[in-house]
Amino acid sequence: MRMKWTCATAVAIILCCHAGIGPAAAPTSRELRPIGEVLALPLEVLETKPSVTVRGVTIWRNDWSFVIQDDTDGMYVDVHRAAEAGIWTDHSTPNAVEVGTVVEVEGDLIPAGFSPAILPRAIRVIEKAALPPPKPFDAERFFSGADICRIVQVTGVVRGVSMENHRYRLTAETQGRTFEATLGELASEKVTEPLLDAVVQFTGVAMPVHNTRGELVQIQLYIDYPEWLTVVTPAGDDPFAGPFVPLASLGRFRREPLRGHMIRTEGTVVHAVPGQAVHLQEGINGVVVQTYSTEAFEPGDRVQVAGFLDHSGRVARLAGALVRKSGRDAPPTAHAVTPDEVLQVNQVATTSRLMALPGDYDGCLITFEATLVERQSSDDRGIFVLASGKTGAVAYADPLVFRALDHIKVGSLLAVTGIAESVPAVNAASSPLQKIDRVALLLRSANDIRVIRAPSWWTPRRVMIMLASALAALAGGALAAAGWIILLRSQVARQFAVIQDKLHAEAVAEERRRIAREFHDSLDQGLAGLSLRLDAAARQTGDAEARGVLLQQHRFLASLQNEARNFLWDLRYPTHVEGLLADSIRAQLLYMGSLTPLPLELEDHGPPIALPQMEHYQLVRIVREAVNNSIRHARAHRITVHLGGAVPDSTPGFVQVVVQDDGVGFDVATRANAVGHFGVRGMQERSRRIGAELLVDSVPGRGTRVVVRLPLRKSAADEHRAALTAGA
Repeated sequence: MRMKWTCATAVAIILCCHAGIGPAAAPTSRELRPIGEVLALPLEVLETKPSVTVRGVTIWRNDWSFVIQDDTDGMYVDVHRAAEAGIWTDHSTPNAVEVGTVVEVEGDLIPAGFSPAILPRAIRVIEKAALPPPKPFDAERFFSGADICRIVQVTGVVRGVSMENHRYRLTAETQGRTFEATLGELASEKVTEPLLDAVVQFTGVAMPVHNTRGELVQIQLYIDYPEWLTVVTPAGDDPFAGPFVPLASLGRFRREPLRGHMIRTEGTVVHAVPGQAVHLQEGINGVVVQTYSTEAFEPGDRVQVAGFLDHSGRVARLAGALVRKSGRDAPPTAHAVTPDEVLQVNQVATTSRLMALPGDYDGCLITFEATLVERQSSDDRGIFVLASGKTGAVAYADPLVFRALDHIKVGSLLAVTGIAESVPAVNAASSPLQKIDRVALLLRSANDIRVIRAPSWWTPRRVMIMLASALAALAGGALAAAGWIILLRSQVARQFAVIQDKLHAEAVAEERRRIAREFHDSLDQGLAGLSLRLDAAARQTGDAEARGVLLQQHRFLASLQNEARNFLWDLRYPTHVEGLLADSIRAQLLYMGSLTPLPLELEDHGPPIALPQMEHYQLVRIVREAVNNSIRHARAHRITVHLGGAVPDSTPGFVQVVVQDDGVGFDVATRANAVGHFGVRGMQERSRRIGAELLVDSVPGRGTRVVVRLPLRKSAADEHRAALTAGA
């Protein structure tokens, strides 16, 4: 391994000696401990941030941090976080710490994201040394994250290739599981042949990608040297020369495994989105092919596909595929089958543990009649909530298709055609055969929905009006009878409206909950993964301008994550709220408490408080925003919500909510007007909307106190007083 040793580096070491960085003249006063022993400390010890001293060879570094490895294990040295905490005076990694130098690090041990890391207080460069030999591949250790921060060697089939800033990023598979490999500039320059479907031996530093719970999501290898990348078996000249597997047999039994290589299949196109996906159908079998190909395909095109088998979804699909047209056929016809029948077929298969017959319809074009219950839209798609039989369905369309169907009114009877997707139940993971909860449809164009019958003019309200008018005419001058009829008409109409509203609200509420679950499992988790990748990319790049752009995008993504969580909460808790204010706040704190380790407490100091729906809703949103700001920015140890108020005998009274934390505080005037910070401004707007007073009291270093005081209208005060009387 060739390592550069320049005069500038030598000068840097001499200068760093005055800052506690450089060749050690005497042993450290602290006890030197093996890295493996330090990593084995229990969580309750790590949470106390014990001071430790470790020594190892630097095996990887960037401008913010570095990784060291000794004979027992490897560890991440987080210089950037130490600088933020004020225990390290420089935000960059010392120049004297090069790959291949032995360093001694003294600092505070913390739990970090996935594995323990050290926040350095002092770094001493000891000497230059050879890198440790790569650790042989052990699948269980590798994919569980036990070998992170160590040099490991693994051989796998390359399933995906992309390039960012002249650096290759590879997705590879070994033993049926995937990992990522990021090549440095030197290693990327070595790549002179196609890597897709090649068998490659990777040597690199294993690093984790984790979620907010500190759980491992993906293993990523950093490969900085050309000799750390060896092509064992080159990719074939023709990607379409792989073994042929019929569309209906993609994920089914084979005597010989495919070993992660590309396979070949063919089918008829039912729908295609260039650069994203091609939907194929053969009889009762449908398959989604994920592809980066921008070639346009039309329904009825016969295509050949070369891709990698992907088992990550409920049914098998092909990923990273190449697609080429081979002929022309009649477009696949839609199967006339209702959502109830699709669920029944899958339920029978789940219960019997046999294949669904004639098929499960997943990925196939189906058609049925349904009534439009509700329509919703977002930036990336529109949603139609459909009532059909006992279960109903949801149809998705891109914004252009959704707008083209804007003329269809709620209550219309429709003939709906689309590509079916069976959506598993929430507890699907508990069963080897996943129970299907509902059916979703992908609408290909506006022609996939046809109006059979518009909503009837004879609504219950109009019927009662006509009936009352006729009875009134027959009654002639019988004023008393006419008055009674008018009163009856009004009461019956109101009851019909209430019944209709309740039925509609129940259907909408259930679908909102389903959509919230789906968004949580895909959008929220996807944003979290993207946030981690942006953070990792920012730490890796040596280009200051590129790093600034990545950090800016990381902050923007954090804002999007917050908005996504607000959207999910709004889906589960719409403006139609009822019950006591304390119950709603308590439920919200329980939900937010699942996303943070901070203790969130509610202290209810007064009698039960019942408010009108809009005031109830806006107060809960203000509490949510204030608590969320404390979680994100305050670095607090505790957040408490105080709820109270007073209802004097002669005045309407008020409700007061206080959100208090013991965090670092901030300058209220500066933050309220800062670009990109809308928390305080948003709470002020919500307060004005319901006539409440908002006070934000915060000083840097002394925590934050948000007070909302809502004068009660007379009707609300009466409800409040009645609740107090009932409690007594």
